[in-house]
Amino acid sequence: MSVVVGLDIGTGSVAGALFSGTAKKLRLVDFFVEDIPSMGDQAASATGEYIPPMSIEELLQKIVNDRNLQGAEVIAAVDAKDCVIREFSVPFTKEDQIRKMIKFESESSFQTLDMENVVLDYLKVGESNGKSQLVVTAVRNDLVDSRLGLLKKVGLDPVALDLDAAAIFNAFTLTPLHDAKKSTLLIDMGATSTKMVLIEGGEPKKIRSFRMAQAILGPERQLQEPALAGVASRQAAE
Repeated sequence: MSVVVGLDIGTGSVAGALFSGTAKKLRLVDFFVEDIPSMGDQAASATGEYIPPMSIEELLQKIVNDRNLQGAEVIAAVDAKDCVIREFSVPFTKEDQIRKMIKFESESSFQTLDMENVVLDYLKVGESNGKSQLVVTAVRNDLVDSRLGLLKKVGLDPVALDLDAAAIFNAFTLTPLHDAKKSTLLIDMGATSTKMVLIEGGEPKKIRSFRMAQAILGPERQLQEPALAGVASRQAAE
C-alpha cells in the first residue's frame, strides 16, 4: 500500500497527515504537529557551550526519518497569505478554454505581478450566461522554488502543491458537520494570518487571507502588553 502525506510547513510549526491505502480508498493512520524551534528555545551543553536551535530543514529531516517517509507521496501546502487572490469572470465555460486562456485573462487583475514569474491556479465557483466565475490565485515562482528546494534537501519530491485554504475545505467536507444544504464560513486563525473560506451549495465560493498585524509590524513598532496595561490603567483613573 502507498503512503500519502499532506504536509503543511507553517510559521511556527510543521503539521502532517499520513494516509495509507489505494487511490480509491485511503485511511488516516497518523497525524503530527511539530513546533519549529525558535531562538528562545536555545540550550547549552554540559560545558556551557551554546547549542543553536534546530533549523526547519533539520526538523523536516527528523520527521522524515522518525516516520519513515522516504518514498511517500507528498502533497505540500502553499500558504494563502503568500498568494495574490482575485475573483473575476471569463467569457467561456469549458475547462480546456479556461486553462488555455487563464494567463491572458488574468493580466488585468494582477497588474502588480510579472505574469512570466508566477504560477497561476484557479477554482471555478459559478457559471452564468456563458461565463464562468473564477477564484484565481497567483504565487511567485521564487516562493514555489524555495518550498520545493527545502523539501528536496530532505529527500521529499512532492507530487503536488496545494493551497492550504483548499486543504481546509477538503478536510471539512470529510467531517460530520459538512452539510451541502447549508452555507458555511470556515475561519483558520494562525500565528501570522487568518484564512476564510465561504462554502455554498457544498462548494467553496470565496477565499480570503489576511496577514495579522503582528506579522506586518516589526517588534520595534508593536505595543507590548505592559504598555497597553498602563494605558488602560491611566484611562480608568481619569
